[in-house]
Amino acid sequence: MAIASTYYQVNPFSEGFALVWPEGEAGGYYVDRTGKKALVIKLWPQWSFSDGLTVAGQEGEQKYVDRRGEIVAPYELDPHL
Repeated sequence: MAIASTYYQVNPFSEGFALVWPEGEAGGYYVDRTGKKALVIKLWPQWSFSDGLTVAGQEGEQKYVDRRGEIVAPYELDPHL
């Protein structure tokens, strides 16, 4: 097991980070393969990383965020899907 069982939800590792949701805490953050907290995003994290980006924020206010935790662009769903 790579991550301690103090989390109630754990996403798979992607690009060196796993999104975890700790017991008793509001919000989640990303840990590295040692289980250390590696990235905390000010917005609510949503997904694992892909191509160097993740999506964070509440519905309607979501943003693309890079591996440094910086907002790089708005995230919008394609209305035709």
